[in-house]
Amino acid sequence: MAKIINHTTVEKVLSLGATQSAKTKRSKSMVGILILCVSGGMCCIVFLPWKHALTALLFAAIITIVCFAVYIKATDSTPSDPDKASVIRTGESFDYNYEFSDEGFTVSGFVEKTVRWDEVASVRNIGVAYQIKCGEDHFTVKKQGFEGGNDKAFKALLESKEIKVN
Repeated sequence: MAKIINHTTVEKVLSLGATQSAKTKRSKSMVGILILCVSGGMCCIVFLPWKHALTALLFAAIITIVCFAVYIKATDSTPSDPDKASVIRTGESFDYNYEFSDEGFTVSGFVEKTVRWDEVASVRNIGVAYQIKCGEDHFTVKKQGFEGGNDKAFKALLESKEIKVN
């Protein structure tokens, strides 16, 4: 079988998905405590006579709840759908060259690696590209990057290796 060649340029992005969730929850708790302290202090200054202490405490609680709700809504960076995780574009991009054959594929560019077909865990069709997962590694292969502009030979190769595209 002839080798299938693909040239792909991938933009580097920073993901703010599920890996940031624990840190985000911790920082939200700290901001909540900070808002409570500031609003409580402001209320104590405004309602200095102690006969209004209960009113000041209630006012501080209302301010804290409203500010914290607005803060959580504005900074929610952990979407329920991992495919829609927030990303930050860095402006950098990397060029990768893929060479697919009967034995596996070789990727060269920023990183050089050879992967056998039995190492491929899954292949996903993500619209304009395929995402190949091999253990901890993920490879993005753009459909327009195939020589001849056609990914039919690539799909046929995957089918011949009994790799299902999701």
